[in-house]
Amino acid sequence: MLNNRYFGMEDSAKVKLVEEKLFSLLTRDGFVNAFWRDLNVRRAQDPNTTQRQVFESLDALYFKEIGHHQFPSFESFRMYRDRRYKSGKK
Repeated sequence: MLNNRYFGMEDSAKVKLVEEKLFSLLTRDGFVNAFWRDLNVRRAQDPNTTQRQVFESLDALYFKEIGHHQFPSFESFRMYRDRRYKSGKK
């Protein structure tokens, strides 16, 4: 988990949750893992949630905090995810 004092953030459960999620997004594999986790949670609440919606919400968080995109598009994310899954490097 990122240390709050380095980011000047207040010590609240919501901020810590965002920090942990952001930390997991820093690697491409972490982004994919967060994608599957969020997709399962969101589909439990709303079965009509699309993969693109989940990707876009994670990408928006990453862009807001880091300043660039982890993947240039949903299609590039899908290709990376599927290639990793098929190669057994999941």
